[in-house]
Amino acid sequence: MAEQKKSRDLCGDDTIVSLFFARDENALSETKRKYGHLFRSVAMNLLGDPSDAEECENDAYFRLWNSIPPEKPVSLPAYGCRIVRNLAIDRIRSENAQKRISGIREELDEAIPDKPDGAFEYGELVTSINSFLRTCSKQERVFFLRRYFFGDGPDDIAAMCGVSASAVKSQLFRTREKLKTYLKGEGYEL
Repeated sequence: MAEQKKSRDLCGDDTIVSLFFARDENALSETKRKYGHLFRSVAMNLLGDPSDAEECENDAYFRLWNSIPPEKPVSLPAYGCRIVRNLAIDRIRSENAQKRISGIREELDEAIPDKPDGAFEYGELVTSINSFLRTCSKQERVFFLRRYFFGDGPDDIAAMCGVSASAVKSQLFRTREKLKTYLKGEGYEL
């Protein structure tokens, strides 16, 4: 048993890094054998989903392959864990951005036609929205653009403008309703 463990540990971190430098694919299998569980647990702790954690672990091997060389990590497990952590954080940010975009899109769905279907050109819709915004007050335009162009949340807009988040939400609702009426007047079917 002790001899079996000894033979498994013959491939130390320096040897694995040398395999990476030699562009030997055994570097990946040895890294996975030695640190796969560690990498997966780091990803799992951040993501909470086994399939996402496994995907993150596999992406980390790709990143290791592409970064060693030129990098020569002092600690292979720490270097690998940092890569896994960054990949997991990027995935979380991406998912949150998609949720935020989805929420913004849902807010506008009732006021803006879904897709140009030949009845009007996309450029015409943009021109109509810009014309509408010129009819709005400065505060309405700021709230609308901060929310629907820059993607800021109501709390962020409130902090920037010195008003309450509920005031921002109410104003955005009223502006969307005005936009809906304006676009109907321009001949758009909603």
